[in-house]
Amino acid sequence: MTGQIDVLTTGWSDGQTVEVGAQMYGLASDTIARTLFTAEAAAPAVDAVTASLPDIFRGIYQQAVLPPLLRRLPLPPNVRYERARNRAWAAVSKTISSYRQDGGPHGDVLSMLLKTQDDAGEPLGDAEIHAQIMTLLVAGIDTTAVALTWAVHLLCQYPDVQERLRIETTEVLGTRTATWEDLPRLDLARRVITETLRLYPPGWIFTRTTSAEARLADAVIPSETTLVYSPYLIHRDPRFNARPDFFDPDRWLPEREHTRGTLIPFGGGARKCLGDNYAMTLATLALSTIVAQWRLSHGGLPTPAVEPRMTLAPHKVQVRVESLESEPLADSIRQ
Repeated sequence: MTGQIDVLTTGWSDGQTVEVGAQMYGLASDTIARTLFTAEAAAPAVDAVTASLPDIFRGIYQQAVLPPLLRRLPLPPNVRYERARNRAWAAVSKTISSYRQDGGPHGDVLSMLLKTQDDAGEPLGDAEIHAQIMTLLVAGIDTTAVALTWAVHLLCQYPDVQERLRIETTEVLGTRTATWEDLPRLDLARRVITETLRLYPPGWIFTRTTSAEARLADAVIPSETTLVYSPYLIHRDPRFNARPDFFDPDRWLPEREHTRGTLIPFGGGARKCLGDNYAMTLATLALSTIVAQWRLSHGGLPTPAVEPRMTLAPHKVQVRVESLESEPLADSIRQ
């Protein structure tokens, strides 16, 4: 994880304008792919899966909102989704077979899954392992990339918060790359990510289907009813958050009170996104490293247009980065 963050931040040059979304998508893709697969034989699968994911992400959103009949028709979005899913499926299946034939431990998630047993004490089958791998890929990449992109944009909009975060990261990191051991001391960084997820939850709309008749307040909901709810709307409800459209990381200080169930950027309950902890960790470490090494600005550009897909992604966030490598902390604070 830290190696990929280092590759990202050392690849920029002073005064460069970067397209943040593409950079963060590349970071998230490379990081999680190399967490799942480390063997050299897995490289083609990594390339095939990451190339297929944009169409898969769009397809998952469309499948969630389309009526069942339209999901089965050979419409262009459905065709693109099926082709992308099949490409990714074939690549992962080939890698699973390669790992089984190789037999050696590679210290990655796939190796761990191959050693895992089910409740009956039997090894997991290829179909189950494949499903777990694809879930982790889908859950971990887009959510992390989108959260980081919005966080960078918000820090450009609120330079006072960016400077406060720079003080924290400089004290903890200097200009080095953040590591897992730094997480307990990166309090403001984590609050910045949490507040970003409140304003722009990656999972902005979810559907659930009732398995039995249920009652919600005064309404009776029949079995097999599809329900739709939006974390985006819940997070911006003034009953739960004062000044709900304002970016305020301090609303997540420990002494502040919050109503349970009103922060659900990754959903909740048994079907909560499996990649939530991974996304929070990578986003916190990456953002801390970026702010410790670079000053971010976007020239007063307005909030970017939103692309509603599986996640609530911003459209082309362009940011200028200025190196802080030789800038003393005191000068950084004064500016």
